[in-house]
Amino acid sequence: MNAIFLYSEAPGNGKIIKRISYIEKKLSKIFSKVTLVKANNLFELADNAKKACSKYDVLIFAGGDGTFHRIVNAIAKEENRPILGYISSGTLNDFGKNFGINRRISKSLKIIKKGKKLPFDVGLINGKTYFAFVAAIGAFSEISYATKRGRVKIFGKMAYYVNAVKDAVAPQSFDVKIVIDNVTYEHKVPFLLLLNGKYIGGFPISLRNKVDDGKFDLYLTKPGLFNGLLNYLFMKRHTSYYRVDKITILPSIQTPWCVDGEEGTAGPIDIVLLKKHISIFTNR
Repeated sequence: MNAIFLYSEAPGNGKIIKRISYIEKKLSKIFSKVTLVKANNLFELADNAKKACSKYDVLIFAGGDGTFHRIVNAIAKEENRPILGYISSGTLNDFGKNFGINRRISKSLKIIKKGKKLPFDVGLINGKTYFAFVAAIGAFSEISYATKRGRVKIFGKMAYYVNAVKDAVAPQSFDVKIVIDNVTYEHKVPFLLLLNGKYIGGFPISLRNKVDDGKFDLYLTKPGLFNGLLNYLFMKRHTSYYRVDKITILPSIQTPWCVDGEEGTAGPIDIVLLKKHISIFTNR
């Protein structure tokens, strides 16, 4: 099998760059041919990923959740999609945790060597943007993309948690309509989560969720103390819970959606699930 390894000089990749020779040596023992390509930024890395689809069997890349999101969007629309190999260097590592991949380079390489593949579901928003594990709006949803990168570099996860506390003490809620199978439901919620995985923000949110079962899990949480966070995390009380593979969501607020931890579109969205659309080497 031919493999390409993509990495960039984006923030957080310092440890990866220092160990490029080690990574190349290990990959060369796994695959018949390995090509290393360095990008100057994430946009260039995504472009390289798209070009790799027609040339390689395996696409290995290093980075955080933002990098993973860009890789998914780069290859999801291509006819030939290589198997992904992931070396995590992110702070929260939500993608890695959902696939049983931790932040140790040696263990990530062992997972790739083992060769166990998992085809996972992917969501498509408004026919344009793909996502792998979450679309969210409301309280707490801006934390991952609004937290300043400089603070993350210095304080790590604590930078995100500080912003979470700020959101928790500022009461908010909004009206939302959801359309499932031509039936409309109305709710009032502090935040909404559409999940295709178990982990968000480094925490296990729902261990029963799976990335390959052909369904999203939609949680509409009751308003309450700390914007309903306690209701969700500890009491497991939700306004409603749905399992869907196609849905329209119409929030009354115009704040951007959080899509795999990145800032997405604002307003109403249509989502469809693409079952087992991309494969990855996994420890699950």
